[in-house]
Amino acid sequence: MKKVQSLLAKFFSFRLSLAIEKEIHTKFSHDPELYIKKAFSIRNNINPSKNKVSYNALVVKEISVDFLVGLTVQDMATGGKIKFEKMAKEDSLFQSTMTEQTRIFQRASILFEDSTKKEKLFPKSDSVGNF
Repeated sequence: MKKVQSLLAKFFSFRLSLAIEKEIHTKFSHDPELYIKKAFSIRNNINPSKNKVSYNALVVKEISVDFLVGLTVQDMATGGKIKFEKMAKEDSLFQSTMTEQTRIFQRASILFEDSTKKEKLFPKSDSVGNF
């Protein structure tokens, strides 16, 4: 029991690590191997360097300790990643729906804008654009 508390105390506060350990003990006291595996999986998957979203949700009590202990290893590992992937998909929606004609138009408009600038891009050059 003390070993698991010290294992969890590396990433969580004393109270939180104690609550997590008690919940693990309640659910897995019948099987010492599962008890240790669950403690290691929580420590390895819910920490600030690997899964900030789930870690912060646990610290600010958006998710309960009971819910956390009930998660599978895959759910713990991918919980924060799924949220980041969803945000990335939303951000790249425009890029993913652009057709080839839209990309050609976009490139042409950028080139046209560059060629019509009134200030010189290269001070030693006499020409301003493609005129």
